[in-house]
Amino acid sequence: MTWSRLRRGLLVLGAAAIPAFSTMADTYPSRPIKILVGFAPGSALDSFTRVYAQKLSEVLHTSVIVENKPGAAQITAIRAMQAAPADGYTLYMASGSSLAQGPGLRNDLPYDPLRDFALIGYLADLPGAIIVNPQLPVKNIVELIAHAKANPGKLNFGSSGVGTAGHLAGELFMARTGSKMQHVPYKSDTEAAKEVGTGTLQVAFTTLRTAAPLAAAGKVRALAVNDSRPHEQLPGVPPVTETASLKDMVPYSWYALAGHPKLPQAVVQQLSEASAKVNAMPDYVTITQNSGVIPQSSTPAVLRAFVQQEIAKWREVGKTVKIEF
Repeated sequence: MTWSRLRRGLLVLGAAAIPAFSTMADTYPSRPIKILVGFAPGSALDSFTRVYAQKLSEVLHTSVIVENKPGAAQITAIRAMQAAPADGYTLYMASGSSLAQGPGLRNDLPYDPLRDFALIGYLADLPGAIIVNPQLPVKNIVELIAHAKANPGKLNFGSSGVGTAGHLAGELFMARTGSKMQHVPYKSDTEAAKEVGTGTLQVAFTTLRTAAPLAAAGKVRALAVNDSRPHEQLPGVPPVTETASLKDMVPYSWYALAGHPKLPQAVVQQLSEASAKVNAMPDYVTITQNSGVIPQSSTPAVLRAFVQQEIAKWREVGKTVKIEF
């Protein structure tokens, strides 16, 4: 299934009515819900989760609290969620790196996303951007590919850390183009992008929200949006899918809600339905899109199919790309 077809499935199925369930769903929730985030406050995932949590609390008529548990490639947050009771009051805001990219590339993770999570629903796309220092003699992606191949190992690309979406986007870029660049990990997307502006780095694979203001100020040059369509935050910058060899570089990253693997199906369905209502709120859509995040909705089944598809993609990449995590 292609990403464009699956995206349509997300929108259609997310909008469809979800059957009502009785029993536990009749009393859930009766106390505050906690959503665990595996990154520090201020990160893209943390910022998104706080907006989502506020709106989810309005739908469910209970407090929804965000708790940050950064560390160990989100494993600290995952273990905390799995150690909590399977009652729907401790949830986990997952990213593409924890649900698909990491599991596809690594065999040492202490969890299987298809077995060890209740996959509740796909919530959002996080578009990215490929940026370069303005002094680099490339004006578009084709020229970057040619320059990188003509200068193997001489270009440095930055990301927000080993195993993050930006790092893996760079690895996928090199795998699909036959180019070679050196990865330099930083503590955040903002730090890496600023280093591109100073010339310390030549290239970065970063979030759209990080790239847009720097590109508007002329500090970096944006070559492509890591998405299947252009975005108004980077006017005139084409989607990476216009380059044939890079069509599977989307989505850059994505967010999904997960819970304890033994979470009752009634609660899974109620949370999925509530998330669809959140994604239909006009003010929520405006806030998230202005921050560079695109809300989506899906049923649990569609999310599971997508995770399976993405894990398979990254396992194929892992046959030729070896990453030291």
